[in-house]
Amino acid sequence: MEKAVLDRFEDQHVAVLLVGSQEKEFLIQRELLPSEAKEGSLLVVEREDNEINSIQLDQSATQAQTKRIQGKMAQLREQKGMRKKNGD
Repeated sequence: MEKAVLDRFEDQHVAVLLVGSQEKEFLIQRELLPSEAKEGSLLVVEREDNEINSIQLDQSATQAQTKRIQGKMAQLREQKGMRKKNGD
């Protein structure tokens, strides 16, 4: 099993996954994804002979990543607000 990220949708029917630490790009049919998967979702995939056989949404990792990103965005907004306040 390997970790993957649902990077983007190329069109209505093709999803681009970045798999493993090397972020190898795989194109798969959108209907093979879990229904709740969206861009940025973290997945667990199984590969054999360079083909993806199984895809599962890693709900807890996706939620943790979303929370971390929201925290960073809040920090950036706060820093931007302080710069405006200080006249920078």
